[in-house]
Amino acid sequence: MTLELLRAELAPAPGRLNATIRVVVATMIVLATSMTLEVPEIALSLFIVLFITMMVPGVSTQNSVFVAIGGTLALVALTIGLLAALLAFRFTIDYPPLRLAAMAAGFFVGIYLSRVFVLGAAGWVFAFIVLVTQAYVDLFPGPEPLVRAILWVWVVIAYPAVLAIALGLLLLPADPEPLLRRELAARRDAVSRALKAPPGSDEAKALAATLIGFMLQGSAPLLKLLHLAGIKDSAMKARHAEISARIVHIQDLVAAAARLGDLAPGPAAAERERIAGLLVHGAAPGAGEHAAGEPGTGAGPFVADAFSNPRYAQFSLKVTLTAMLCYVTYTALDWSGIHTAMMTCAIIALGSAGATMHKGTLRLVGVAIGGTLALFAIVFVVPHLTSLPALMLLVAPVTALGAWVAMGRERTAYIGLQIAFSFYLAVLQGYGPSTDVTEFRDRIVGVILAVALMALVFTWVWPERAASSMVQSLRTALGRLKALAAGTANPRAARAAAWQSLAEAEHFAELAAFEPETMTRAGAAHRRRIIGLIERTKRALLLQPV
Repeated sequence: MTLELLRAELAPAPGRLNATIRVVVATMIVLATSMTLEVPEIALSLFIVLFITMMVPGVSTQNSVFVAIGGTLALVALTIGLLAALLAFRFTIDYPPLRLAAMAAGFFVGIYLSRVFVLGAAGWVFAFIVLVTQAYVDLFPGPEPLVRAILWVWVVIAYPAVLAIALGLLLLPADPEPLLRRELAARRDAVSRALKAPPGSDEAKALAATLIGFMLQGSAPLLKLLHLAGIKDSAMKARHAEISARIVHIQDLVAAAARLGDLAPGPAAAERERIAGLLVHGAAPGAGEHAAGEPGTGAGPFVADAFSNPRYAQFSLKVTLTAMLCYVTYTALDWSGIHTAMMTCAIIALGSAGATMHKGTLRLVGVAIGGTLALFAIVFVVPHLTSLPALMLLVAPVTALGAWVAMGRERTAYIGLQIAFSFYLAVLQGYGPSTDVTEFRDRIVGVILAVALMALVFTWVWPERAASSMVQSLRTALGRLKALAAGTANPRAARAAAWQSLAEAEHFAELAAFEPETMTRAGAAHRRRIIGLIERTKRALLLQPV
């Protein structure tokens, strides 16, 4: 990671400081409460605060209403998962082979739902709970302490989640309506500045890149913010049609302004005047009627090909196989300390090999940074701690660092989550100062084992490649561009769909760099050619009249 990239990832952004403050305040309340009342698994409780708060990576679309809805659904999934685990124990607790089969089956179902269910996070929570609870039977001497521990898990997760949701709504809240206004203002400002920038100047080129970035985002995130704003404020719901029209209008202005650099001087001047007039007069009547044509606004609880595409079942089988291999490995070695390998399989599993290896890399980097900070704290700071306030002063800065990174762009946000969690696990091992560094060692070993096994399975078993998806997304964008140029499709819908496909192609191109084929000279050259084609397709799409 270059220094310039590091600066870009850590740069301040509107709302990032507020989100960090919310996380730090909530974690300090949880730390004080759990220490005082001796609630077990303090590290997990602190982690839940950050996990709930960053349910959407990036502060541009991170908002308190979505966190409240998502957090509530996660709690429902948690409750169902724990009830299912307790029910399964009635039949499996004394029969290890049956318990192993139930664990694999429940995990498979949850992972499958995470891919085909629109609210995929609920399926993932169910899968994770089933996996962990069934695997932890071996750590308890009998059924009574096991059931007690599972009931404590609900408390350990539920109360910090509720606190995170409440603080999100009350302390420096990221309401969707101000976020929507800020995003619309940013687009209008970019258009206005592009009209004034000297043609061909560095400023004009930078603004064109910004405008293209807005086109790649599309209107879908703005329409989602509008929908969430209507949930919280009935007045916003009543103005839905009006604001939808404004969103579509501004997105059209962004598209028009982004193509100025590709026009000849005469047409460019005329286009500037036209855009300036539209910028002043606002949306035309009826412009919002086309908002429904935006990609990603379909309805239904499942994705369109949920029960016809075999890839979802294949993916679930791959993740289940790898998790079971990790479980068998650490059980055979009698090394329960590396159980994080099994959890890592569930956490880093994504659709393609490139996406999975990317997340695995982020997990390794986060664990290394958080573990190093914990090692330094254990050796030099923890032995001198004598009070709870002193412990809070130690934990707060690391929490702030993890939260700041976690509230950044999706490319690196997961590192922040792992920095904080690794530090918590190593430093907060009980209700008093701990100088045991084996947690750090075991966690590193477990993560490395899981990433290695995931790389092998996802590379050779029913491989899904980000590089293939990159080409497919580019092909789809070209098809939509062809329909747009031929006039055989709704112009606004076709243009929005083409930009969405190009955004997907760029995303897959970034992930393809983590796949083995792309690491060869020929594979790297192929990836560069596709990236070049993506850029040329953007220019061709911009030249289509708005």
